[in-house]
Amino acid sequence: MVGQPSSISDTAFELAHQRLMSSGFTVTTARLEGEIVSALQNYRTTHAIDLMVMGAYGHSRIRQFLVGSHTTQLLHLSDCALLLLR
Repeated sequence: MVGQPSSISDTAFELAHQRLMSSGFTVTTARLEGEIVSALQNYRTTHAIDLMVMGAYGHSRIRQFLVGSHTTQLLHLSDCALLLLR
């Protein structure tokens, strides 16, 4: 996860970790700081990750045009497989 800790994000982060572990997955978690796209790309490169899984949700076309999205940036910049869950 990239971002500053908060009680809401920490709770959701831990809940996701527990659900995956209880379903039999091997899970490694990390909290990263900095700009989202570069932090994720650096982490992926450092740890030789072959597949990134990312949640995606839609924004209005106007917001997308003006602001863009981290998902779109990762799709354009990533040199590994990226699985989007919607």
